[in-house]
Amino acid sequence: IGGLDLSQELPLKQGLDIRGGLQVVLTAHMESIEEVDRQSALDSLKNKIERRVDLYGVSESTVKTAVNGQDYRVIVEIPVDVADTLQALSLIGETAKLEFALPQYLAGETATDEATFAGFTPTDLTGADLKIAEVTFETENRLPGVSLTFKESGREKFQKLTKENIEKPIAILLDGEAVTMPIVRQEITGGQAQITGSFTVEEAKSLTVQLNAGALPVPVSVISQKNIPATLGADSIRKSIIAGGIGLLMVIVFMIGNYGKMGIIASVSLVLYGLFTLALYKIIPVVLSLPGIAGFLLSVGMAVDSNILIFERYKEEIRWLLVGLGIQLRMPTRPRSLPA
Repeated sequence: IGGLDLSQELPLKQGLDIRGGLQVVLTAHMESIEEVDRQSALDSLKNKIERRVDLYGVSESTVKTAVNGQDYRVIVEIPVDVADTLQALSLIGETAKLEFALPQYLAGETATDEATFAGFTPTDLTGADLKIAEVTFETENRLPGVSLTFKESGREKFQKLTKENIEKPIAILLDGEAVTMPIVRQEITGGQAQITGSFTVEEAKSLTVQLNAGALPVPVSVISQKNIPATLGADSIRKSIIAGGIGLLMVIVFMIGNYGKMGIIASVSLVLYGLFTLALYKIIPVVLSLPGIAGFLLSVGMAVDSNILIFERYKEEIRWLLVGLGIQLRMPTRPRSLPA
């Protein structure tokens, strides 16, 4: 339907406490930062990594800092599949420093796609001038890319840069490496640029997250990574599921025993509510942790409570209706008082 593959299997995403995940320990290189400013730099680094993880849509993650003498570390724990380990490391640890630079030609080279460059001359247009980065797809081959929209200051810088370099290449650098090097054909006034290359959709998404969150304030390196086990054992999870099932069964028995046919309708609607909610958890997707499961069961209880309130009100209205009808029926049979 509308290009959506309904036959695709969507598993429930499980949190760290249920499934486990990946723990990455980063060390921050503070050599170039004054000692009095290092703690604030570490806090800023922690906030940047948290923002990256949140923008990527990874929930139920934890980001902590640790300081031991001159050793400054950030510990990140995220629920991730083993296959996504490299992507997670890229998301967390790469600085994503965006720069626009002019290539320096070797002697005898001209501005062509095959030209060899001796290096790059930086310009004043950087990632700080970026307003937003978005995943886009090329019109011809539908390959993913990244669209850049600049702030007002960045728009003016980009316009000036393209005006002064018509028929010359401008290199777009990420972490010091040239990702693409388009040749400027005319002055660009719209304040937008495009990064194209051999991106996958996930790589393009990860890059936009890094660019939107901003470059990391200090360089970092990964010193350890390991898969961490679930904090809850399989036996605890099994018992929790059994307890939830027994509780739901008791609610259904109570509803049917107390309200008859209306209770059956309520029980069916309750089961459908649970199935629809779980389907939404898969589609969104929602990462299920133990508190998340408790919240789901609580929402089922609230749905039952609303049914009980409705049914009790319905019974009360029927009762008053019957009483009212009884009064009307008895009133004509009342003996009338004889005139004195």
